[in-house]
Amino acid sequence: MYILNIETATKNCSVSLAKNGETILCKEIAEQGYSHAEKLHVFIEEILKETGISVNDLNGIAVSKGPGSYTGLRIGVSSAKGLCYALGIPLISVDTLQVLAKQVVIENGLIVPMLDARRMEVYSAIFDKSYSKRKEVQAEILKENSYAEITDTIYFIGDCQEKCKTVLTATGNAINRFTGDEIVPKFELLKANIAGKLGGLDEFSTALNYVALNYPNSEEGKKAEKLLSVDLPKLKALELSKAPSKNWKILYQTKDFENAGTKVLREKIKKFIADRSLNKLAVSLDIYTMTDNFVVLHGINSEDLAIGITSILKDYKDYKVLQKAIIISAENYTIVQIKKNLDEFLAGNLPETAPQPNWDGTIEQAPIAEQPKPVVNNNKQDQPSEDNPNEIIKGKDQKGGQQKQGDLNGDDQQFGPPPSPGMPSSGKKG
Repeated sequence: MYILNIETATKNCSVSLAKNGETILCKEIAEQGYSHAEKLHVFIEEILKETGISVNDLNGIAVSKGPGSYTGLRIGVSSAKGLCYALGIPLISVDTLQVLAKQVVIENGLIVPMLDARRMEVYSAIFDKSYSKRKEVQAEILKENSYAEITDTIYFIGDCQEKCKTVLTATGNAINRFTGDEIVPKFELLKANIAGKLGGLDEFSTALNYVALNYPNSEEGKKAEKLLSVDLPKLKALELSKAPSKNWKILYQTKDFENAGTKVLREKIKKFIADRSLNKLAVSLDIYTMTDNFVVLHGINSEDLAIGITSILKDYKDYKVLQKAIIISAENYTIVQIKKNLDEFLAGNLPETAPQPNWDGTIEQAPIAEQPKPVVNNNKQDQPSEDNPNEIIKGKDQKGGQQKQGDLNGDDQQFGPPPSPGMPSSGKKG
């Protein structure tokens, strides 16, 4: 089955051909000045010619349905619709933001894909770790309290990440303007979340402590207290390791996504992916701190493959990437982003496997059911009745031994601390 895929909703104009779900060829260009009308049909023709596939062999056409550029969408959708009508094949619409979200693989938290809609307005949606939509697509203006109600870790992806950096300063200004107002704790919690994302756990802890102490009776103060007592200890317990992984990333450090050197790097990576039809690879621009960022290459399933890719990018004459590459597992990258401990990772000397955090359940452990007191028969204590010699006395089993607590409740229910993230559930309640 052959599906022709068309993307024109963003600055990217791309066309790819997939056979039974696997991309076999892709053509794309990303420019500030939209050239979709000139490039789209050229790409379609080149792909069909290079793959030797006739337009009559197509079984369907998938097209990005937005949100995005109105002109770009009109070009892509009208072309796809015309071809489908002429060929009598299905037209498949694809959510642009969901496709963007699927470039991020997480175990916990939420994914917020964003597309620039000029000024401080963005197109956004919220997806969970299984890419189910938690908040519908909307056009919104980024404000100081945007996403303040979310306490989960948020992973932003798209071309609007730089706008998020401005929120921290704007939030501080808003707090000064609205001092004494009910909205202030919301701003403070938002500021704490951003401080944690940009500064690490120590700054997160300091900012949360401020919210918890100064607004103890507000909803935000209670959320901050829970984050301090329950979530923060778990994050601090995470450790880097040399544990095997099936998900690897290549990082290139940069101060500015838009400087000349970083733009050249991005173009070389894009050319490498296109030259070798490695369409399962994806590139993202990730913020690390207020001053440092990463260009990240995703979709690599082994460390050996990551080493091979960096070698080609560095040594092959068509690329000659000068920036130093950092190869890191997805698990370690998550920890580096949370704890801001890249220097520790680069120093090496990591344990072969990280010890599991001690989830002692002090806060979250379910209470153990109280053992009922046995009924005492003063005349015939601990003896079965004459009418029912098989009767089991409370607190005793049939052999006269002490009965287990689970038996008293009629089942084998046991309680214990919750499993750590990434550990399979034991199946026991608690």
